[in-house]
Amino acid sequence: WFDFSQTKQASQAALTSFLGQLTTMKIMESGADIVLALAQAPLPPEQIQEIRKTAPTGFWFVEDIRTLTYWKEVAGEYDCFFPIQPKESFPEKIDASFVHTVHTAADIMIHKPHPITPEDLSTFGSPCSFVGAPYPNRVSIFRQLLDIGIKIWGEGWDQYPEFKAYTGNLGLYVPPQTYTKIFQASTININLHSSLHYSGISPLKDFVNPRLFEIAAVGAFQLVDTRDPLPDLFVQGEEMVTYDNLNMLKEQIHFYLQHPEQAEVVAQKAMRRV
Repeated sequence: WFDFSQTKQASQAALTSFLGQLTTMKIMESGADIVLALAQAPLPPEQIQEIRKTAPTGFWFVEDIRTLTYWKEVAGEYDCFFPIQPKESFPEKIDASFVHTVHTAADIMIHKPHPITPEDLSTFGSPCSFVGAPYPNRVSIFRQLLDIGIKIWGEGWDQYPEFKAYTGNLGLYVPPQTYTKIFQASTININLHSSLHYSGISPLKDFVNPRLFEIAAVGAFQLVDTRDPLPDLFVQGEEMVTYDNLNMLKEQIHFYLQHPEQAEVVAQKAMRRV
């Protein structure tokens, strides 16, 4: 008998250490003024401490702090920690002096309106679409939306037989140059924030995902589950339309499919705001 799990963990640790050393060496060679790491950067505490000898450091954690908790091991090693959630959301006490909330965003050089051809409409178009991974709450919600003809794009959906007829790319990865076309070719884009812990819409609403800004940036219309930061980012009902539960989502889908001109007005205002 051989415990492969321990070997896998040891291999991952060794790879992380190697990548961290390589990254540290490159930073030292470059003479960086500031070093900004993003979530899942391969920098163990000892490497961060080494880097801080030559440049100030920051860690932008573009993940849910409750879902991915490894930030606890390294956040305190950086000069500044930038989560996408407010300090009040942290499950344990944290030194607030180096914590600064920074939302997700869109790159308007990539996420921008593109000419949509008839072929694009044929390939990517649908009355209602979703782009993203099959988190448990999304699987649960979308099972109840199949009758509206939803089209689903993203890795992993092929493992659910009931979605086979509704997946747009056989469960494969969708690159930005493709999903921006999907956004524009869809009358309605559903934006449902992921959750591992709830079967429906998560009651924990303290951050917004990048998709919120990406859909808006290309001038496409979306329905997004209600989030606490939204009123500070978009004018509710004018630049962004939200839903609180499945019934409300269904009602809004039916309304905006019948009134696409109103969806277009909202989408254009959201794009200008982004």
